[in-house]
Amino acid sequence: MTSLTCPTCHLENTNNDWVVFPYPKESFKTSQRILFCNRCHLGIADPMPTDEELDELYQKSSFWGNVVPRITEKNNPVEFALGRARWRLIEASMAGCQKDSITVLDIGAGRGCLGLAAHRISKKTIKYSAVEPDPLQHIAMKEAWQSEGALEALQVYLELEEVSDRYDVVALSHVLEHVKSPVDFLQKACTFLQKDGVLFIDIPNQDHLFKKSLFPHLLFFSKESLVFLLDKINLNVLTIDGWGRNREKSPMNGHIQTYLHFLHWIICIVKRFVPGKLQMWGFNWLLGLDHRDPNGTWIRTVCKQK
Repeated sequence: MTSLTCPTCHLENTNNDWVVFPYPKESFKTSQRILFCNRCHLGIADPMPTDEELDELYQKSSFWGNVVPRITEKNNPVEFALGRARWRLIEASMAGCQKDSITVLDIGAGRGCLGLAAHRISKKTIKYSAVEPDPLQHIAMKEAWQSEGALEALQVYLELEEVSDRYDVVALSHVLEHVKSPVDFLQKACTFLQKDGVLFIDIPNQDHLFKKSLFPHLLFFSKESLVFLLDKINLNVLTIDGWGRNREKSPMNGHIQTYLHFLHWIICIVKRFVPGKLQMWGFNWLLGLDHRDPNGTWIRTVCKQK
């Protein structure tokens, strides 16, 4: 395999002496290993999937499945619980905002549960724009917002290039680990921020250490490597922490078995008989979505431009 250049700090692996971690075979056949940069410690999938492979995954509904799901708390309890936890952190970082309404651009929105959660729990009016390459999710989002009586507050885009406005919040929830050029991507995302707007990022915390399946993750971040990236593009960090249960005890850890794995299995079995709000509470506790831990499952940060 050829040596590569770090997409964050541009250090070249000329001596082939970077730390190597195997890329799980059950994840994806293209990437064989993860190389960790000696300078900024970013993990990089090697070799990278081609653009054609990634387009096939994201733009033709194969990532989410070829169905139009109905977005509800009962059908999507984890996504709604995550959306609520993320929005509480975002809104806490905007405590001084005097606006009656908040505009949100959610890049890589998936099913758009962040926007729906914000709409339900915020005391301010939420105007939500979602960038999502899967057109089937657009249908589901429109139906969900219409059922909320707030369809006029929703705007959906297939590509970021379609967006022209500026926003109070730009959100990247489990997106940054999927991009090949994180510096260019974040710089582009920041062009959509209002003058006092905030950038929210949620990424896995070194998930190569605890997951058996990683695809289609291309980059692997620690708090240290994320801080290096944010500083490189001149962002002022308002908050950055690990969140979720400790990786060593999380039910998401595929290498261990704890009572939490059993509870997770039980919840998934009986979930169709349990109300959505109760499911959300259960998954919130099980995964520790509101719990700060430096070795937690995720890293979340809120930033502003300097």
